[in-house]
Amino acid sequence: MLRYLDLNKLSNSMAQPLLTGQILYPIEIMLPPLARQHQIAAMLNEQMFSTERARKAIEEELGAINKLPAALLRRAFNGEL
Repeated sequence: MLRYLDLNKLSNSMAQPLLTGQILYPIEIMLPPLARQHQIAAMLNEQMFSTERARKAIEEELGAINKLPAALLRRAFNGEL
């Protein structure tokens, strides 16, 4: 939304651009109804939970893969292969 508003055009032309509350307060932005915001937040939370669960599973699999060569060597030296 901030990119869309292109706030640079509202700043004064001094060397250090300045946006004051007087400039920003009148700007209106569209937001979905609060109920929809809650739905979106719930969906994002679920996606984050799923992503974290997948990350943990991948880390566990990577750990098992990293342990695999040592386990194979042990079996080979024990004559189990």
